[in-house]
Amino acid sequence: MFKIRLPELSEVTFTHELQDEDLRVEGNAMASGDEDTDREANAWIYDQLQRGNNAAWCCLAVTATWGPYQETSYLGCCSYESEKALLDELLPDWKHEAYLRLRSAIEADFAKLAARIELYPEILTLARQIIADDRESDPDRTDDASDAYRLACMLVPEEA
Repeated sequence: MFKIRLPELSEVTFTHELQDEDLRVEGNAMASGDEDTDREANAWIYDQLQRGNNAAWCCLAVTATWGPYQETSYLGCCSYESEKALLDELLPDWKHEAYLRLRSAIEADFAKLAARIELYPEILTLARQIIADDRESDPDRTDDASDAYRLACMLVPEEA
């Protein structure tokens, strides 16, 4: 009947944010078994935070967006000497993680929509109309979260 179209990595928009870490430093930053080493690591983190280095103790949030779909992956208890060092080491892997979450969410939504189409075939008709009307418009449009629009984002274009 129709096939799902999942976004390529290059079609996805990514954003990232360093968020405050909710977990306390003690017992989470380092648990070496050596109290002096742990205390020194904790002191460094607190000193860096006071100096404005948010990467010293944070949670990395990476969001992947495609059309009306958005998924975020989080990595907490991060401690780095700078935001650049954190992003250089972690961002590529966490972009990929957010991308995989996004694809999974789209696949799950597609399964739900496919079931609804059997009950309401007009959804597919509307989706095809949206595709026809929007050929020249912005593919990253996010103002419409309707079943038909979400389905239109996922459908493989029909052969002319």
